[in-house]
Amino acid sequence: MAGMQPVRRVNTPDELREHIRENTPCIYTLPPDEPLFSPQQWSKPRLVEAWGDTKLTTRSTPSKKFVDPADHFWSVVHALLAQKTTLRSFLETELQTGAILSGTDTYLFHKGRSTPQWATLWEQVREIHAPEGAAPLFPVETLQTAGLWLSGEGVKTLLHYDDSGDHNLNIQVCGNKRITLFPPSDWVNLNTFLAMGMHPMGCYQALHQAETTNHSKYPLTHTSPLCAELQASDALFIPAYWFHFIEHRDVFNANISCWFTPDAAHPPPFKPRQSCRNVGLVVRLASAWLLAGGLTMIQRLTGSNLGVSLCRRMLSLPSGHP
Repeated sequence: MAGMQPVRRVNTPDELREHIRENTPCIYTLPPDEPLFSPQQWSKPRLVEAWGDTKLTTRSTPSKKFVDPADHFWSVVHALLAQKTTLRSFLETELQTGAILSGTDTYLFHKGRSTPQWATLWEQVREIHAPEGAAPLFPVETLQTAGLWLSGEGVKTLLHYDDSGDHNLNIQVCGNKRITLFPPSDWVNLNTFLAMGMHPMGCYQALHQAETTNHSKYPLTHTSPLCAELQASDALFIPAYWFHFIEHRDVFNANISCWFTPDAAHPPPFKPRQSCRNVGLVVRLASAWLLAGGLTMIQRLTGSNLGVSLCRRMLSLPSGHP
C-alpha cells in the first residue's frame, strides 16, 4: 500500500452521475444554503421541539464502538442491544454516553413511502435529491430507503459493506465524519465474514499513520483504501459492495443515507467473498449477536433494561455508566 488516497471531489451533478455509472466513489458538495443544512434546524432545542416525543430505537456501548471484533464479549453484546427511547431522551442524555441512532433503525423513507413522523425532514431531502426543474441526482424510482443517523464524538462503526447490494448516497447534514473505504476486490485482505471486516478497528485508524502501515506485518498492506473527510452538505457516493469504516468526529453529527438500486446497465463488479479463517472469532461474534437479539426481545416484552443491566454487570461498570 503506497499511502492512502483521498476520495475524488466532483463539482457538478453530471460528474456525480458519471461516477455512479462507473461504480466509483466521489464526494459532491450540495448547495449549503438548502434548508436541510440550516444549523438552526439541527440545534438540540429545535430537534426536541419538532420531534422530541418521537419513539426511536438506539444502541449504545461504553467503548463507543459499533462493533469492534477485538472488544470484550459483553461490550459487543451491549453494542448490539436495541433500546427504545425518545428523541428528547437521546439528545439530552444518551448522546453524551456513547449512544447512536442508526439509519438502519430510523427510516425517513422506505418501500415507496415516507415515514409520517419524519415527513417534513424527508421533503427537504427529496428537494435536494430531485429538485424541481432539474434532473435528479439518481433515478427517483430506484430509491429504496433513506435513513437518519445521529451520533456524538468518538463513535466508530464496524468496517462493512451494505448487504442489500444497493448504492449509498451518504449526505452529511451537520458535524463531520471520516470514512475509510475499500473496493470489493480487497475482500481477501479484510478478514471478511458475511458483510463485515473482522480486523480490530485500530487497523483502519492506523491507516492514517504512515509509520504503522509501512510495517511488513501490517494486515492491510496489500489493500487500496480511500479516505473521505465529510463536512456539512457533503454527499459521499459509496458504490454497492464497497467496504466502509466510519469515525464520527464532531460533538453532534447528523447524516442521511439514501440507498438506491444500481442501474442494470452498469452493475457493481461482484459481491465480496469470505476470507476470515478464525472460527473462534466468528463463533464469538455470532453468539454475541444471538444473545443480544434474545435480550432485546426480553426487554421489549417486559419493558425493562434487563439486557443493559446484565451487560453492565458483566463488564463491572457502575450503574450510572453508559
